[in-house]
Amino acid sequence: MAQVLPAAIDMQAEGFRPRPDGRVVGLQGARRLLVDLTYARYGQKEEPEVATESLLAKRCGAITDARIDVEGCRAASQRARPGSSIEEGEYTVSDSDIWRHAEALADEGRYDEARKVYLDAMAQGVTGAGVEYAVALLEWGQDRQEAERLLRASLAADEDWNADEHLAVLLRTTGRVDEAEDLLRARLAQPGNLHLARHLGHVLADDRAGKRAEAEQWYRTALADGDPKAANDLAMFLAEEPERTAEARNLLTQAYLAGDGMAAGNLGGIAWEDGDLGEARRWFTIAVEAGVTQRLLSLALLEDENDAPDKAVAYLRQAIHARVPGSHTAYAQHLADHGEPSELIVAAFDVAVQTDDEDADYWYAAWLEEHDRPEEALRLYRHSADRGNRNAFLRVAYVAQDLDQPALAEHYLRQGMAKGDADCAVELARLLHST
Repeated sequence: MAQVLPAAIDMQAEGFRPRPDGRVVGLQGARRLLVDLTYARYGQKEEPEVATESLLAKRCGAITDARIDVEGCRAASQRARPGSSIEEGEYTVSDSDIWRHAEALADEGRYDEARKVYLDAMAQGVTGAGVEYAVALLEWGQDRQEAERLLRASLAADEDWNADEHLAVLLRTTGRVDEAEDLLRARLAQPGNLHLARHLGHVLADDRAGKRAEAEQWYRTALADGDPKAANDLAMFLAEEPERTAEARNLLTQAYLAGDGMAAGNLGGIAWEDGDLGEARRWFTIAVEAGVTQRLLSLALLEDENDAPDKAVAYLRQAIHARVPGSHTAYAQHLADHGEPSELIVAAFDVAVQTDDEDADYWYAAWLEEHDRPEEALRLYRHSADRGNRNAFLRVAYVAQDLDQPALAEHYLRQGMAKGDADCAVELARLLHST
């Protein structure tokens, strides 16, 4: 039977978004292109049922399950449950059901409907609705300004104790490390906020903060306070220093034995860096079995580097089916690394961008730049930079200069500098000196 590669697709058949070349292509068209190209490259036309199963049915099944789950949680919500709720039709729907409903809609690409669920919940005063909506907007890669506004409003009203940590993460990932530090220090100065100790450790450990010694103290404070994620995070902080790898490994082992599946994946990462692929594979598998599905991508990359592309494809198929963030992009990169036809690579990257895979626009731009398509690459690099990818500012500048757009290059270099990118400062000085 002919081999059929998994298509990195999402069943948003109604979705239409602009391609980098300016044309508008729907996901339905991308899906059909992937099927046709896969037949041409790997399959036989007399075996359509094989391709349909491998390329489409599993994704469709996952979404069908999501719809069934929504109906199930609506029906189950007729039973009395603790927590806030809103009326929906004849049922009283608990807040957890509301978020699950919205997430299922978003998974299908029905963002407007998901947005309405959150807005209705906010209008009816459901506790934490603003924070849930803000987190959803960030996950969708949409409207970071609105997400920040919602988080600040929730924090000011003291509506949701999670608002501060989400806001701190947003500030740090958008280059405002000092502001994130000030926020967390102010909150930690108030009683009852020791749960933020680990988050302050993250901020201080950032190269832009340059306060590693104090960061370690806050990680250890979180560990002493019983934060279940502190051991894993402290271990990964220590692992950045080669002479402390053994200490990191011991902490990760303790965390894994305490039930932290993420620690198992990080043990795999350390083993991989040590060159022990067998041990890395074992720990990655343990992590996946513990529910850390992101490590499916680690297994795929490991098998790729081990010259086992068929095994890598199998893990990518599992990751796509499990909706692991970044799996569509990883699949597109796999196709590119293995020299597959450009049409198939472009279709896969199109889907990755349209399904809002994190940093898909950046990696697609890198591929376009490598293949002498600078205008398209520039458009996607700019989109990536505008969404907060620190690596994209310098790439925008390089490509803009190649296209004789120095003013655009200067604009993005200054933005990169503002976010603490020293390379942008060096390139800006060179640019200004040359003009």
